[in-house]
Amino acid sequence: MALGALVLRAVQAPVVTVGGSLPLKFPTRHAAQAVFSLALAEGGTMSTDEICARLWPDAPESRMARRLATMTWQVRRTLGEASWRIQRQPTELNLDLDGVCFDVAELRAKAASILDGSAPFDESVASGLEAELLAGWDEPWVEAERAINASLAAELRSRTTASV
Repeated sequence: MALGALVLRAVQAPVVTVGGSLPLKFPTRHAAQAVFSLALAEGGTMSTDEICARLWPDAPESRMARRLATMTWQVRRTLGEASWRIQRQPTELNLDLDGVCFDVAELRAKAASILDGSAPFDESVASGLEAELLAGWDEPWVEAERAINASLAAELRSRTTASV
């Protein structure tokens, strides 16, 4: 594994490693959730307003800038040699996903290949999509991501049974 290689596992319990290290321990749940929120977002990017609303839905607007700054610092500090992957602009936060090993992205890409006919059905893809995503987290955004996986798995299975 390359030095600084970032690995994200969201199937079952959330796990982040860098360079083959032991799983990282984020100082807060929000810091860990920010990493997975960004990884699941299109292009690894979310607006700062969107991520703040996701992580602190009931917090007053006046506290958001400070919370976002603290959380960004926590993520960077925890990622260590991979801290460069988190970039904050005035209105957006980005996780550079280039070269990142992310199980959900891999499963969804394989599912897309199966569904477009460029790859044969693979039971492990359907099973992986059906496994609990981000176990222990019950936030609405996690439920939405679980629904995406469940829908993909159902479509894979329906196409497979229809072709048999």
